[in-house]
Amino acid sequence: MTARYDGEQAVLENRGRHDPCVVPRAVPIVESMAAIVLMDMFLTQSGRKAAADRVDPAAVQALPNSMKKRKYSSTQSA
Repeated sequence: MTARYDGEQAVLENRGRHDPCVVPRAVPIVESMAAIVLMDMFLTQSGRKAAADRVDPAAVQALPNSMKKRKYSSTQSA
């Protein structure tokens, strides 16, 4: 039993086709999500590269030091 928005009691029913086990669908779901994530990362990186190619080096030099990208050595602790 459950309750409706108006407070009346009702029975919760399933309608339509529902698989009792989702395991057969797990492989295509994981493959699809992996493909979406990889494509999203690829598009993000290519956008970053395209934006970096358009930046004027003189404009970067004119930035204050606090706004420039810092390069850390591998021996320096985080």
